[in-house]
Amino acid sequence: GKTIEALATLEADAAYPAVIVCPASLKLNWLRESERWLPGRSAQVLVGAGAGGPVLASDITIVNYDVVGSRLDALSALEPRALVLDESHYCKNAAAKRTQAVQRLSAIVPRDGLILALTGTPVMNRPAELVAQLRILGRLGDFGSGMQFGSRFRGPDAHLRLHWHLRARCFARRLKADVLPQL
Repeated sequence: GKTIEALATLEADAAYPAVIVCPASLKLNWLRESERWLPGRSAQVLVGAGAGGPVLASDITIVNYDVVGSRLDALSALEPRALVLDESHYCKNAAAKRTQAVQRLSAIVPRDGLILALTGTPVMNRPAELVAQLRILGRLGDFGSGMQFGSRFRGPDAHLRLHWHLRARCFARRLKADVLPQL
């Protein structure tokens, strides 16, 4: 459901060109779904870490996390209006090179553009793992700084307070039971 909803959001917002960053194992799924649900849109998959040459213009460019850093200049040249991060928990470690590369790519998306972070893996044990993702989304300011976030969401009920704080600002959590009838 996340893939189709993200594609529908891109289309509804006319947020093209779009860059979709996902694990390598999901690239062909994104391509297949974009061809199925957005047949009038061009899509391409980047393979390999080679930084050789520009990336062709396309409505949707799909790339895996491991090569964003080496392809950053070419992806930036696309001037994306949207960035979709599938399995965004791959960017939970601010010190990781892939997180830093995605952060730089997100900075290129214009303020009126669209940045989506999708994950089916909730971060309940360590709320601080959301800091890097919120920074990429440009939403960390809603929580103060990373340090303020870490101190505010500590303790035994931190996950409950965090859930409602996120829900009020930038987060939608739906249970499988809620969306299964729609699939």
